[in-house]
Amino acid sequence: MKNKKFIVFITLVITALCLYYLSFTIVSANVREQATNYATQPDGSLNFIKKQQYLDSVWRLPVYTFLSANYPFKEIKETERGL
Repeated sequence: MKNKKFIVFITLVITALCLYYLSFTIVSANVREQATNYATQPDGSLNFIKKQQYLDSVWRLPVYTFLSANYPFKEIKETERGL
């Protein structure tokens, strides 16, 4: 019982870190979904070249802002966790 506050503190820190890194995965999935929507033809087929061009176009653009820090898609892909 003496270390209860310490355990709660460590639990909160680990939870915050998990949510921080999970947010990169969510942002990456959203960007990939936007690329898929952009590259989908009216007949429902997917143009993979157009999708890759979209992803290449946002590679160095900031797509995520967290605590006034802008993260380009390149850093998002490097930091994301696979689901």
